[in-house]
Amino acid sequence: ARQSLRVRIEQVLDGMNPRYARALRLRLLEDRSREECASLMEITVNNFDVLLFRSSKAFRVECEKIGLRLG
Repeated sequence: ARQSLRVRIEQVLDGMNPRYARALRLRLLEDRSREECASLMEITVNNFDVLLFRSSKAFRVECEKIGLRLG
């Protein structure tokens, strides 16, 4: 079940804005610090925080569209 969920999550990420998907992958899937994520994306930490918030919101919307419930 866990592998199936991971596949569905990747499908959602693949269908998202690439910048949003990258922010989510770096922070949540790769468990990198905010500072490291910001550096890798060549933005400030404050900008990364905004990007992560927007990415999370977009991810939730996409999950709802396909009926994927998380948590």
